Amino acid sequence: MSTSAVPTDPADASAAPHRRRGVGGLGFTAKILLTVSVALLVTLGVGITAVVAVRSMVGVAHEMYDQDVQGTALAGEMRFQMATARQNTVAALYQQAVNGGDDMIKQFTDARDAALTQVATLGAEYQEQTGLTDEQTSAIAAVLADVSSYQEKLTETAQAQAAGDTATAQELQTETAPIGSSITDGIDGLVQLQVSASQASDASAASMGTRRTLLIVVLLLLGSVLSATVGIQVARRLRTRLDRVGAIADAIAAGDLTARSQVTGGDEIGHTARSLDAATEQLRSTMAGVAATAQAVAAAAEQLSASSSQVVAGSDRTSAQAGVVAAAAEQVNRNVQSVAAGAEQMGASIREIAQNSSQAAKVAGQATEAAAVTNDQVARLGAS
Repeated sequence: MSTSAVPTDPADASAAPHRRRGVGGLGFTAKILLTVSVALLVTLGVGITAVVAVRSMVGVAHEMYDQDVQGTALAGEMRFQMATARQNTVAALYQQAVNGGDDMIKQFTDARDAALTQVATLGAEYQEQTGLTDEQTSAIAAVLADVSSYQEKLTETAQAQAAGDTATAQELQTETAPIGSSITDGIDGLVQLQVSASQASDASAASMGTRRTLLIVVLLLLGSVLSATVGIQVARRLRTRLDRVGAIADAIAAGDLTARSQVTGGDEIGHTARSLDAATEQLRSTMAGVAATAQAVAAAAEQLSASSSQVVAGSDRTSAQAGVVAAAAEQVNRNVQSVAAGAEQMGASIREIAQNSSQAAKVAGQATEAAAVTNDQVARLGAS
């Protein structure tokens, strides 16, 4: 009796796979695109960081440049205006000494006062700048204080001259000259401080550039490591799963139908592995059915062999019996021939008996007729 295994449907084996979330649930193409996307995002991030860093550096450089230029220009203009004020002061004193006209003296004094006012205004603008160092703040405060004191001394000197107090006016002039020199020295100090600030700004810009460059390099290295890590992990996972599928194929080729890939995931590799597992299971079921059928065929062959042996034994007995029957038939034939001969003799005897019977019948008839006649005569005799 043969049996057949019912094959399993590959679709049933893969109908409800274990869907892994995350990267494992992505397709093969999606994983490649993910790796490329990570690399692109890293490159884009580094590029954006570099652009932002460069723009920041450019902005800082422009700001530093504007501050340096503005500070240098203000300090230079203050020095020029202070020099103008001192020249006009000397010119006014000279006109007074040589008994120059009042108009000429007023012209010089007005120019002097305008220059001093400009120095104070420029100093205030310089003081309002951002990014000043403590030394610059102290220096400009001292300059403005000296300018205010210088203006007060000039006002007191003009009042003393107007009052005819020549001694007081000369004493005030003597006190005014050092203040003017102090203002000039203070402005020169501001220029030197501005130069130092410019050098510090350059050093700060260079340091910032170094830090930003280092940041970009670090981000680039981190991005490269991240991209390489993601790529290696994806490639290693794909390689491992492909090796498992290859191992199952080698096992099937070697005749082992019990091995399973144990590969999960919703990508192409997972689908291939599940299909291969389902095909292996179906092939194993088919081979089990074939083995069962082969066993049934072997059992039937054994039964057929036993039956054939019995038939051979029966044939031998039949052959022997056939020999006996042939001998008996030959004896019967001889007996039949004897019987036939006896039957022929019997037939002749019967024919002879028949003839004799016929003749006897005729004789009996004649006797009967004679008896009837006799009886009739007896009857008549009795009647008579």
